[in-house]
Amino acid sequence: MNTGNQSQEGTKQNVVVSVAQPSRITMVRAPSGKNRTITLLLCVFFGFFGFHRFYVGKFGTGFLYLFTLGFFWLGWLLDIFVILTGNFGDNFGNPIVEW
Repeated sequence: MNTGNQSQEGTKQNVVVSVAQPSRITMVRAPSGKNRTITLLLCVFFGFFGFHRFYVGKFGTGFLYLFTLGFFWLGWLLDIFVILTGNFGDNFGNPIVEW
């Protein structure tokens, strides 16, 4: 008969169960290798065509901006604000923070 402490071969297995206090885990993303100044300049001057989104690797929304002129100007204006506040990210979600 096999008990919970022994395996089929008869060797003893040690099982450690630890009950830890739940801790707050914060996920910190590495900064993107893209430059925020270049992203902002592309957005301001060519944002209607989605050039800034192509630059950071967001090709899907880049084509959306290209065909809708900056997602009807609203997306373009929002992107300028998001880039200035440092919350704009690349296609992997890494923030573009380096000026």
